[in-house]
Amino acid sequence: MAAVLAIGYAVLVLVLTLRPGRTDPGVDDTLQVIAARLRDAGLAWADYAAVEWAANVVLFVPAGLLLALLLPGRARWWAVVLGTAASVAIETAQAVFLPGRVASVADVAANTLGTTIGVAIAAFAVGLLARRRSALDPVG
Repeated sequence: MAAVLAIGYAVLVLVLTLRPGRTDPGVDDTLQVIAARLRDAGLAWADYAAVEWAANVVLFVPAGLLLALLLPGRARWWAVVLGTAASVAIETAQAVFLPGRVASVADVAANTLGTTIGVAIAAFAVGLLARRRSALDPVG
């Protein structure tokens, strides 16, 4: 099931990141609204760039989570390398083939952070499930 979700998610990320225009107008509008509401709540730092960066982090959390669930044991942390490599490939493709897009090292950093958070969530969840299983195992 994780493999099917990972493939679907990868397609979604590719559609979002490799389309010719900067972003979908609806996404841009939503990020502007979120930034305005955060500023209204007293968070002066919450400009469009900060919210867009955070959105890049959030975009890659599922990537890290799904990749980590597909990899065994200690190899789960290789998902961070895979997520970073995917982000570098996306940003490179934007720089080389999509003049309407802005390739950014900051996006790679945000995507890598998101991937790392996703891997950490997966590692925590897998560890928690393993502890629960061993606690329920009468032989263990």
